[in-house]
Amino acid sequence: GVYELKIPAGWDGRPLQDLIAGSESLPVAVTRAGRAELPGVGTRLQAGDVVHVSATLDGVQAIEGRLAGS
Repeated sequence: GVYELKIPAGWDGRPLQDLIAGSESLPVAVTRAGRAELPGVGTRLQAGDVVHVSATLDGVQAIEGRLAGS
């Protein structure tokens, strides 16, 4: 499926790659200030971003766990 994940303050400035590494997911878009962009290799997250990922259920649960442990 495709999931939307809101980025908490604890992930501000961290690379998107850290969030999705090892999970069964691919980033589709990052929405920042109402504007969606294709994420690049060097994309750094900002608090309040919404990351859209295509993922398995296990993959999105892994990402949600990382976000919760920020």
